[in-house]
Amino acid sequence: MTTRDDDRPSDDSPPPPLNRRRPGHRRTRIVAGAAGLAAVLGGAAYLTTSAIVSKDSNTTTDEAAPVRLITPAPSPSNESAAPARTTTSETSSSAIPTTDVTGNPLPEEIRERIREARRKMAEDGVPVQHPVAPKAKPLRDVQTTTEGSFAEGGMIRILSARGDLTGQRELSGVAGGIEKHGNVSCSQTFKFATSPRPEKKPNLLMCWRATADKSVAAIVVDPNGHPSREKAAAAIEKKWKAMG
Repeated sequence: MTTRDDDRPSDDSPPPPLNRRRPGHRRTRIVAGAAGLAAVLGGAAYLTTSAIVSKDSNTTTDEAAPVRLITPAPSPSNESAAPARTTTSETSSSAIPTTDVTGNPLPEEIRERIREARRKMAEDGVPVQHPVAPKAKPLRDVQTTTEGSFAEGGMIRILSARGDLTGQRELSGVAGGIEKHGNVSCSQTFKFATSPRPEKKPNLLMCWRATADKSVAAIVVDPNGHPSREKAAAAIEKKWKAMG
């Protein structure tokens, strides 16, 4: 099992080969890995975890930048209101998010996938429901570490921050089904920008522990459909203690 710190370049990474791969070839590898994850989790859930696959693609170019859960721009309406349903006209490009929850630009390829998904939903008469924009100011200094890989049969991503991560970053997709395991909360039910309603993802598990002062979250992906709550809770507890 491999461990990677996703927020800083590796100091012991091997030197690049003399003959660099063509950009198109690198992109093919990235898309192939993402497609495998999408096949297991479903297209919407893939957006949350494709960042992990991108880290396994052996490339650090901008075209492989992580794609995280997408949060639409805040609505001027009351924050406590229920998520608004969009009309067919909202499937235009102006309604498509331009950044992810961390403020990084979304690649046009991802925006096109969202646009196409909304178009098909509109044709089927299925309304698009967006998650409520988080009330708290997004935390910027979020540390992430990934262990394992999709090819190795499973992975876990740890997020930590000095502050409350509830409803932010990948956790903004949690849509019910929350179970408590001691001090840790877990869910396998999510709602994504391209999904009309919450869905339970057997292959995806998010667990977290949060206070006003610090937060730790664990995202577990298991292609066999058995993400371990015990593993997630243990990883959270270890990181929690390390943060002091």
